[in-house]
Amino acid sequence: MLRLLKQLCKMNLVKILREINFKSSNMFTQQDLMLILKIRNEKKVRINMFNNHEINYKEHIHWFNNIKGSDLKKFYIIEFKKKIRGGLSLINIDKDNLSAEWAFYISQEENHTGLGAAIEYKAINYFFETYNLSTLNCFVMNHNPKVIKLHQRFGFKKIDLKKCDNINNFKTKSDLSQLLSLKKKIWYEFKHKFDNQFLKSHENK
Repeated sequence: MLRLLKQLCKMNLVKILREINFKSSNMFTQQDLMLILKIRNEKKVRINMFNNHEINYKEHIHWFNNIKGSDLKKFYIIEFKKKIRGGLSLINIDKDNLSAEWAFYISQEENHTGLGAAIEYKAINYFFETYNLSTLNCFVMNHNPKVIKLHQRFGFKKIDLKKCDNINNFKTKSDLSQLLSLKKKIWYEFKHKFDNQFLKSHENK
């Protein structure tokens, strides 16, 4: 964990965090929707999705309307320096067990060094605080070890799907991906160390 803290500092994560904003789906404009559709259809974004076909406009609007009308799914546009860079989702929100699954993607046309790590930091903290979660889960495709490693550096642990009580809900994903999980306690231990070492020292800069 100490190694990750040093890496994040070198990437100027603190400065990047200040430029990141999450825009909720109830604030989307038509232009926002079209830009997200364009990013969703980028080959390097689609290849890491379970449904990796090219999405048409009708499918996109249907997806968006389902999110707007659901208490179990949330979606945000990721803005960096006031420009749309990707999407952030929270699904399968379980209010009884205080758990949910999350994912994010960034346009490969507009990626910046350190942006992925900064988004991860800000999104994890936002989800734990906003939705009062105890556990945050995510699925990452087996062919994407770079992202699996990134999640693990933030405290996520690989979970054996065979030991999950809700294995039936995960069955369709189990052959293609890794399930990773992060507990709130582990997250706040990491956040406390990071904030004390880096954020507080940059507050007035």
